[in-house]
Amino acid sequence: MRSPSTKQILLVIDASTTQAVIGLVRENQCLQQIGWPSSRGNPGTLVANIQELCHTAAIPLQKLDAILVGCGPGQYAGLRVSVTVAQTLQLPAGGEVWGICSAHALFEVVKETHPHASSVVVCGDARRNHIWLYQWNRDAEQQPPAMQCLPVDALADIELPDNTLIASPDYERLHTRLQLPGKAQWVIGDQAPTVPAIMRFVQRHPLARTKPVIQYVHPPVASPLPRIPQGSQNV
Repeated sequence: MRSPSTKQILLVIDASTTQAVIGLVRENQCLQQIGWPSSRGNPGTLVANIQELCHTAAIPLQKLDAILVGCGPGQYAGLRVSVTVAQTLQLPAGGEVWGICSAHALFEVVKETHPHASSVVVCGDARRNHIWLYQWNRDAEQQPPAMQCLPVDALADIELPDNTLIASPDYERLHTRLQLPGKAQWVIGDQAPTVPAIMRFVQRHPLARTKPVIQYVHPPVASPLPRIPQGSQNV
């Protein structure tokens, strides 16, 4: 996978949260972006907004060099639609589609708006009484952290530096359910990636771009097989 040239025209898509966003980027600068509420993935709305975006910026879809799409974790419908649309748009010309972890872009959002935080935890609702979680140490130069999937009551037992901020795209669902450790504090409100935040992360971590594989997080669930009464025979 080649590194993006600064002269390339990129379409950025993220629909991992209830606030979808798309944008056009050239020379690492966001030319135009559109955001809209997106509680459910709707391919018609996404395609129409991409067409409007390109029309407003006077950049035809055929001129796109690559598409960068957020792969979650997050709401499955939005992730599935955004990845599918990205791949479909690039299919005729054989253009590249890159994936990026949406949680890493959320970290960039928090870092920009809260520059004095000692560390940042980005977490979300993984359903079934679990959360997904990424932990960043603000003071350390580090590779993007790996995701953890934990029971909701496990967050209180994690040792975090003072002045740690907890940010989530699912704040409204989680803030009354989670007990925060130590002196950690919430970033109030549901958080969502932005196009500039996505590009800041990509510039710092170009190797973090991957094939667009959806990160849909659920703990595994196994259903026991039904018991066959002794002495029964196959018919």
